[in-house]
Amino acid sequence: MGQLAGKLDADALRKLANNPSATRFMDARTGHINVIKEIEGKVIRIAAPRDEMKIIFAGPIRHNQVKNLLGKGVFIPLP
Repeated sequence: MGQLAGKLDADALRKLANNPSATRFMDARTGHINVIKEIEGKVIRIAAPRDEMKIIFAGPIRHNQVKNLLGKGVFIPLP
């Protein structure tokens, strides 16, 4: 995650996952909720099960990956 490595602890990731300005998608393959947020020039994806309040993945994602997943119907936008 480049310069963000080590800066985002569990509490910071929880705050990001609940940030109202973040974009949310459901992964049609897994049912997980993906929260996408740009931080310090890096796009971060935080994944959580839709029925649990825990983070199972946090890492970088590129804008074109999000666009491709939307185009393929894998990411479904959430309100």
